Amino acid sequence: RTRAGKCYRMYTEKVFQKELPDETAPEIQRTGLSGTVLMLKSLAIDPIKFSFLDPPKLEAICKALRTLYWLGALDQNGQIQHLGLLMNRFPVEPSLSKLLVLSKLCLCEREMLTIASMVTVEQLWVNPSDERGKKKADKQKQRFF
Repeated sequence: RTRAGKCYRMYTEKVFQKELPDETAPEIQRTGLSGTVLMLKSLAIDPIKFSFLDPPKLEAICKALRTLYWLGALDQNGQIQHLGLLMNRFPVEPSLSKLLVLSKLCLCEREMLTIASMVTVEQLWVNPSDERGKKKADKQKQRFF
């Protein structure tokens, strides 16, 4: 809230007082770290020694390192590979960035860009409110089925 007013909650006061946490965990502690670790590695920074403002659990960093090794972004010693540097250029999860990098070799960049775009958005289709817009949108959607 930014000013005085009323606040309506969709739960009871008892639930608010006893069951809900006082504050949520920082996002870096709730989300996957593969992209963050890849960026740190590309800057030659050790993610285990890096002083995060809200440090994630060591297990989460290790899981991210394993994922990046599995994707081929890191070698067995944890050093960033050429593929990892290329993957780091894309502002998406490392698994999608590898897909985009390798799509060039398979000559299917356009298709992979479409797939990557589709899986990174919450709502794929826009539903216009007017009847004419709905018909036009439905016609465009049919291209994908």
